[in-house]
Amino acid sequence: MSWSYRNPVAVRFGWGVIDALPALLAGRRVVLVTFPEAGETGLRARLAASIGASLNEIIEDVVPNPDVDWFRSRYTSFWRKN
Repeated sequence: MSWSYRNPVAVRFGWGVIDALPALLAGRRVVLVTFPEAGETGLRARLAASIGASLNEIIEDVVPNPDVDWFRSRYTSFWRKN
């Protein structure tokens, strides 16, 4: 079963959505935000391969329920880099 939700951005879920990324991204630069275990499961590599040259950075050190200080410490470097 697949479903989609839009408010105000489209959220896609289901089989084949990773393979649809190149068309959905339409050449835009991408920052992939994921969780540390995504590397161990192969998900990070699969996403990076699908995104291809549009991938600008991978952020994978996100902690559960990050607080404002976590974001504040990364804000300036994120915008300089991306």
